[in-house]
Amino acid sequence: MSSQTYTITNNTGAYLYCVSSNDGSSTNTWFGTSSNQVANLTGGEGTYWVYNFFQSYGVSPNSNVYYGTVVFIIKMSGIYPYFGQQGNTDGANAPTLYDQGIDSNGSTHQNTYTFNWKNNINFDPYTSANFSTGNSYNTSFTPSLNPNYNTSGLIGLNADFAYFPNGSGTNFSLDLISGTSWGSSTNNTYLLTNNPNTTNENYVWFPELSARGNYTISNQTEITQVAPIQNRSCWSRAYGALTQNTSTNSLDSEEIAATYGIGASSGTWSIDFQSGDQTFSLCESFYLTERPYLSPQSTANYGDGQSPTFYLEIDGIETFWQNNASGYPTNSCIQGGAFVGNLNGGNVYTGGFPIPVVKSGTYNNVWVRSEVTLTNSDIIFSYFNLDENGNNPTAITLSNGKTSWSACQDSTNQAFCPALKNYLTSKTVRLYPYISTWTPVGTNCQNNTTTKYKNFNYKSN
Repeated sequence: MSSQTYTITNNTGAYLYCVSSNDGSSTNTWFGTSSNQVANLTGGEGTYWVYNFFQSYGVSPNSNVYYGTVVFIIKMSGIYPYFGQQGNTDGANAPTLYDQGIDSNGSTHQNTYTFNWKNNINFDPYTSANFSTGNSYNTSFTPSLNPNYNTSGLIGLNADFAYFPNGSGTNFSLDLISGTSWGSSTNNTYLLTNNPNTTNENYVWFPELSARGNYTISNQTEITQVAPIQNRSCWSRAYGALTQNTSTNSLDSEEIAATYGIGASSGTWSIDFQSGDQTFSLCESFYLTERPYLSPQSTANYGDGQSPTFYLEIDGIETFWQNNASGYPTNSCIQGGAFVGNLNGGNVYTGGFPIPVVKSGTYNNVWVRSEVTLTNSDIIFSYFNLDENGNNPTAITLSNGKTSWSACQDSTNQAFCPALKNYLTSKTVRLYPYISTWTPVGTNCQNNTTTKYKNFNYKSN
């Protein structure tokens, strides 16, 4: 095909610098000028441009604030060339972009393709990987949770799913999606809460894609989680992945983090929880599960007691499931339970057990403490009602008539305890705490439910 010129207007508020191109002239040049962010990109099928987003125009990339990278390319649909963002290979996490235009014969074409976006705030503090394409990781950038170190990028809801070209034919603009902005990743990529047992120690929580921007922290102890509609589902999820020494602003080793319950193999984990679901149609939860590779980059690294990973999953709190449990008033109960991988394949479930939060009324806006203990042979669950301020715990009597529930003694599935013992003997289990809200398939979720968590705590056995 002959060369085609595309007129691009940059409305993102950041400045683009071309770090690689095969058009023969754009590499190591700025996009437009500081006062006129319009550029004409000319090329044929397969011509590409790799641009870095920077905070300032004309400042050396080595001393500029880098926000992220985007790749533009010219592709073909039959005889129709079109301009778009380079497709990535990140499977289910690859978003979709549509480009519509008219060819030389007057026919309208709509082209569908996935695109890439490398965000500077995607990182794994253990390995220093800061972007994945399939199984490939870039380790050239070393992040830090030091507040004086500016880890910047595009922040906000669905920031990592951003696509930039808007338009069709030969005229496009680069625009930020609603609710996103350039800035520091603090309180978007990670959350910090105090360790109540140890001075100068923080728990570091990562919201997973696409839940960045769904979490806030108050008083360094309370986490507020919202679950807006995203991709036809109300969803949020975050997990405790690291610990940090606040006196040095350095991350603890995996071994030290485990002594505080992050990646620990046994002990007692607890958290205070308040449901915000007034419709009783969402599952708000606190649970523990294994995670062999820690990264906030993608939900593709997630694993739990379900297929295909069949890890050990301990559900301290799940709302929704026991709303109509026999013998309990409607919408008054939350649920506990656990899954464990069966060494012969599949998993074994304890069976869920109801926790009667209140004798009348609902679990909505009621503070409850969930306490989960894992030993080398059993899982013990305990629950406490708290007053309206989240204080003064009172033990809840469970359906077994006691104030604790044993996976080995009280489970409705007697195969669970032998499976648990075999599983714990066969491997070193490292558990991480998760908080999440999600909706079952087909649920009509119109509310932006707010869930509250505070006082995450851990004690070794």
